[in-house]
Amino acid sequence: MESYLIDITTWLFLFIILSPINLPLTRKLLPNLADRGWVFSKIIAILLIGYFSWLLGMLKLVPFSQTSIFLLLVILAVINFFIQKNSKKPWFSKLPLKIIILEEVVFSIGFIFWSLVRSHNPDIHDLEKFMDFGFINSILRSNYFPPKDIWLAGSSINYYYFGHLVSALIIKLIGTRAEVGYNLILSWLFSLTLTASFSIGFNLVNRQEKKTGLAIFAGFLTAIFLTLFGNLQVIFAFIKGIGEYWYPDATRFIPNTIHEFPIYSFVVADLHGHLLDVPFVLLTVVFFFSNFFTEAASDENNKDKKEHKGGWESQLPKYVFSGFTLAAMYMTNAADAIIYFGLLAFFTFFRNLSLIRKNRLDPIILTRVIGPLILTITSLIFFSLPFQLTFKPFTEGIRLASEKSPWWMFLTIWSFSLFFALSFIFSYLKRNGEKTLSDYFILFVSLFSIVLIIIPEIIYFKDIYTGQPRANTMFKFTYQAFMLFSIVSAYTIVRIGQNVLEKVSVKGIIWLLIGLNLIEIMSFYPYLAVNSAYGRSLFGNLRGLDGLMYLSETQPEDYQSVKWFNENVVGQPVILEAVGESYTNYARISANTGLPTVLGWPVHEWLWRKDVKITEKRRAEVETIYTSKNIDEAQNLLVNYNVQYIYLGGLEREKYPNLNELQLLSLGEVVYQNGTSKIIKIDYH
Repeated sequence: MESYLIDITTWLFLFIILSPINLPLTRKLLPNLADRGWVFSKIIAILLIGYFSWLLGMLKLVPFSQTSIFLLLVILAVINFFIQKNSKKPWFSKLPLKIIILEEVVFSIGFIFWSLVRSHNPDIHDLEKFMDFGFINSILRSNYFPPKDIWLAGSSINYYYFGHLVSALIIKLIGTRAEVGYNLILSWLFSLTLTASFSIGFNLVNRQEKKTGLAIFAGFLTAIFLTLFGNLQVIFAFIKGIGEYWYPDATRFIPNTIHEFPIYSFVVADLHGHLLDVPFVLLTVVFFFSNFFTEAASDENNKDKKEHKGGWESQLPKYVFSGFTLAAMYMTNAADAIIYFGLLAFFTFFRNLSLIRKNRLDPIILTRVIGPLILTITSLIFFSLPFQLTFKPFTEGIRLASEKSPWWMFLTIWSFSLFFALSFIFSYLKRNGEKTLSDYFILFVSLFSIVLIIIPEIIYFKDIYTGQPRANTMFKFTYQAFMLFSIVSAYTIVRIGQNVLEKVSVKGIIWLLIGLNLIEIMSFYPYLAVNSAYGRSLFGNLRGLDGLMYLSETQPEDYQSVKWFNENVVGQPVILEAVGESYTNYARISANTGLPTVLGWPVHEWLWRKDVKITEKRRAEVETIYTSKNIDEAQNLLVNYNVQYIYLGGLEREKYPNLNELQLLSLGEVVYQNGTSKIIKIDYH
């Protein structure tokens, strides 16, 4: 593990300095936060650098390189310098140093802790890791965008890859080896999720109570609930026995559905869009709270129409930035953009409901409600337009859900969240005293989260998975519901729990005991999940952070071939390797090098392209090249796909028993050989 300390230290240093560098801009974008948006300064910086690196690459203006990324970081620092200079205040004026230090400690501990966890099993293998690592490797090899599809030579990635691009950007900027960077990205995401959710909980309570200790407690509760908790399916660990409990069951409990949550994603360690989008989601949530739930923006403090009319212009830049964050979401995990635009529309409509009732035909409705939402959608489309021009959506519309979740399973998954959300809603409706803007925000989030878990019971977005038609829809919607419910639950415990302790009653004590028991049960899941996946010894059996070391142990010839490709081949020439099914060891060369192959995992390409004919055609043609006795036929296919290298390894020989090695060798020069594995460079002269 000692050999990776330099990598860990370098990554921590970069993300620690990003906050002060980007602080002036962050304070503009996130006003009214007690911690000045310190941790979100890191997310905003990476988002902006990532977006403009991508945009410049899409426009073919500036290549994607370490130098260009560093220059964008310098430009961001200069912009912050002028923002601060114009404000005529010291750069670090009125900073809550204790809270900032605490957030940096939480961030650092989270980063080191998850690096330690991943070091027990750093393998980039199994489930979706080949796909995610392949995307990152393809982007790392790219000068311009869109990046090439590693599993369909001649095409660009037809998937939501912006989060993978941000990951590649960090790896490239720091100069970490990709196989190590993959695991450090997971640690970065874990620590950001932990710290950003802490910040949200802290700011929600601090806005209301002005009690730092209570706000810190709320922050830690939010961080724990959102980052570490699962659902009440963990009860089955006590029924079946802890030794028999299999942690993925908590995410597939309702038949034919998926209902995941962050800690499961971190344990599984697939760098998929739903996980890569978490920092952008939390940024969007805090942006909504900071900008649309302040005294200046509150409808309750602007009663007459004249005040409403005079304040709407100041809101427009906020809706533009909302569109920008939604565009980043769309390019990372598209459903999240739909969900959080829905949340913004929900806020905007209901916070102006009294105005709408009084002035139904007044133009002010256009400026206060309809206009800002249209501006948000326009901004989303504008900022994501280059992506949309090269992307073809692969959903096929909305359908009514014929399957329903059994009520007891539904309640098993959502009882924890619904207990606290409904408790808050009833408490809010009954409360006669002051209702704060934090209360108002949590009320909206509670109601919206309930809507999110109901939607997959009614409709779903159709895709190729006919056997589990609503699985992906439930996955996308309930993942976000889980995170929003976590924020609600932590806030509710502090808000209602404080009242229970101040005004002791039998009902209040019963409520508190139920809540504490639910928390105790939920707290077992992260322990069981991490132990199940990584082992019980925190400091024993450490294997480091190199995600390809497993390959050197299980398939040493393939490992050395991957190393040769990565060390000797520049750019992205097309390679040929055997075609095998998804979630197997096939496509291991393309995934681990970022070099496009004629066809990788066929079912994935079928999903992305909605065209099974193209995958079946290429599958047959790859077999023809490897097995044909007609050299002209093989050469014509190689020319058609512009194949530069043919790989002969163990899987190729296994897949194609009639492999015509002598003919393949006659097509070019063997530029690398290790045992029976060979790399042939095609000679087209």
